[in-house]
Amino acid sequence: MKHRIKIPDWRPARDNELLNCHWRVKHKRKSQDAEMVACYAKQADIPPALGKRRVSLEIVLKGRQKEADPLAYAKSLCDALVRCRMLIDDKASLMEWGGVKYTYGKEGSTTIILTD
Repeated sequence: MKHRIKIPDWRPARDNELLNCHWRVKHKRKSQDAEMVACYAKQADIPPALGKRRVSLEIVLKGRQKEADPLAYAKSLCDALVRCRMLIDDKASLMEWGGVKYTYGKEGSTTIILTD
């Protein structure tokens, strides 16, 4: 079964935004990502994970935005999904990374696709 969480005008924090910053800034960015994902997951009425899930992203870029490294969003996003119980854990035995698909459009958005 596929579950979709569409979040307009948002992208998770990239790895390089989390690496070279103060620990408090890192904590704040990851907490904001978790709150955003939890809010939209609840709105989409997605059940908590009961087993392994595949996580994929569809990111709609707008204007002159550019694609990021395919794994740039993985760390913060997976931590956010674990925190709001959309994943049991982000270990390889309980989660599979499905990659990122980029498209361009008038309105930017991020869609998280969870496949049971």
